[in-house]
Amino acid sequence: MRVLGIGLCDADREYVYGVMQYMNRRKDLPLCCYAFTRIEAAAEAAAEKSLATILTGDMSICERREDGYYIGNTPCVYLSALPDPGNGAVFKYQSLPALVHDIMRYLLKETDLGSASCRLAAVFSPIGRCGKTRFAKAYAARATGGLYIGMEDFSDDEPTELLYLLKNRLPELGKRLPGLIREENGLSILSSSGLAFDIHCISREDIEYLNGLLSEMGRYSRIVYDLGAAAPELPGLFQLFDVIYMPVLTDPVSQRKLLRFRRVLENLGMTDVLLKLREVRMPDADWLSEKMQAAVESAMEEERIFVGGNEGKVEEAVSRTPGSDRGDTGQ
Repeated sequence: MRVLGIGLCDADREYVYGVMQYMNRRKDLPLCCYAFTRIEAAAEAAAEKSLATILTGDMSICERREDGYYIGNTPCVYLSALPDPGNGAVFKYQSLPALVHDIMRYLLKETDLGSASCRLAAVFSPIGRCGKTRFAKAYAARATGGLYIGMEDFSDDEPTELLYLLKNRLPELGKRLPGLIREENGLSILSSSGLAFDIHCISREDIEYLNGLLSEMGRYSRIVYDLGAAAPELPGLFQLFDVIYMPVLTDPVSQRKLLRFRRVLENLGMTDVLLKLREVRMPDADWLSEKMQAAVESAMEEERIFVGGNEGKVEEAVSRTPGSDRGDTGQ
């Protein structure tokens, strides 16, 4: 996911620099924040740095259009001193996690954060035996140019040397990678060792390196990772993906597990990951079955709506993060 530049403009120097430092310290955010005390300076930076948006309480030089306010081609969000600012605005004096939450929600609505020649998806669930692997394979097979990468804790797929070549950064990995990918029932599959003990050694840098090699191949428009819980850098690893599908079950124990998982992400301040989570309910069916194909098609349709900017879907998918009580600026 690419990093987006945003401008924060307010006459209160202490406020804008405090918020800027908080945002830029958050390594989980795909944002780079720039602080300004004059709207004219923010306008100059918007042209030079191609900012995704400008948050400001000074709309004096902003142009009003049918879909909002702009400085040049940069959309502006009103930074309001009122607790309930309405659409197209955010409340200035709220907690910093809540402010970031509102900004991320706006950016997800207005910008395709996952736009790229190759879209990265993960399938993960804190619930066992919920059809995760079946969904991941069906999803990869349904996508045009899809590739399934098996990194579940224990797998019955045929193991490969992928992790050995990847961990040692052996130069022949790029050349050998196409030979490690096999075709099965119209699905491209890249398996790992199939053992949790090996997956436990995988790092975020390893996944980024592998994604780079696969991108250079230019054969896949959708790469789908089937992730188990053994990878040590979860949940930070989720930040590498454009969308995260989470198969769920409806029994009370499973629902408590899901609730606890979401609370962990909230407590870590991982709003960006929460925004990308898509819960899916699995039929008890094989990945090649019509029922599973229907579940995948439904999930893909929701994804298209979500990425396309349907605000209602965003509101439904995300609950406000802890520390969002009005009036506490967190400074």
